[in-house]
Amino acid sequence: MTIKTDNSFHFRGKDVFGKGHDQLLKNLKKSLSREKSQNRPFLVFTPNPEQIMLAESDSSFNQVLQRADILVPDGVGLVIASKILSTKDNPKIKERIPGRLLVEDIIKIAKEDNLKVLLIGGKDYSQTGMIKVNGVDIDWTNGYLDAFNPTEGEEVALQKRIQQVSPDIIFVAFGAPMQEKWLVQHKEFLNKTNVKLGMAVGGSFDYLLGFVPSPPSWVSKMGFEWLFRLVVQPWRFKRQLKLISFMMLVFEEKWQMM
Repeated sequence: MTIKTDNSFHFRGKDVFGKGHDQLLKNLKKSLSREKSQNRPFLVFTPNPEQIMLAESDSSFNQVLQRADILVPDGVGLVIASKILSTKDNPKIKERIPGRLLVEDIIKIAKEDNLKVLLIGGKDYSQTGMIKVNGVDIDWTNGYLDAFNPTEGEEVALQKRIQQVSPDIIFVAFGAPMQEKWLVQHKEFLNKTNVKLGMAVGGSFDYLLGFVPSPPSWVSKMGFEWLFRLVVQPWRFKRQLKLISFMMLVFEEKWQMM
């Protein structure tokens, strides 16, 4: 179950973190500082409107999202939805928290606290199994050739790699919904290997490693990062159409409240 706070925005059975970036980092630092926890690893997912709509048609993914410890509002659409649907008992989200920036912050925490980090997924990130991000050495493995159809041999090899690295933090970059499903399906194994935090990161490392240009800060602040990505990656056009469906869903919810 997602963490329920007085400032969580409840939408379609999911509680989206609403207290803002600074409070989120405090929560994550607290989770990483715990020596032992029955709820380890702490799972962080970063849904956007596209993923919310995917969950509407994929019941298993919907259930997976509800098993996150924190759902971070990565998409500006969720912030807009909270403004439209907010009530006294269902407050609006304070701010959008881009997943790629959150990843950078977590890496900074790892550097400060000397925590080990493992990235699973992504393509062609390294020839050596190590990458460096903001001065931090991160172990990397693509995990599977096809995350939708992993082989038994790949699964065994990946589990051995996790045991060998013994990471405190795992980032998974298979793309939604596979990265979220993988973390939930492997939570018991990750708990046994003492992983403290697991986060679904999508294409965040494509930005951090310079494979995809990062949007200017003013673009992000204005909520137009989705448009910037569309210009840089025009093949995402069909995926961005989900924004229309999402807003229709929001207004349907609003109508039912009236």
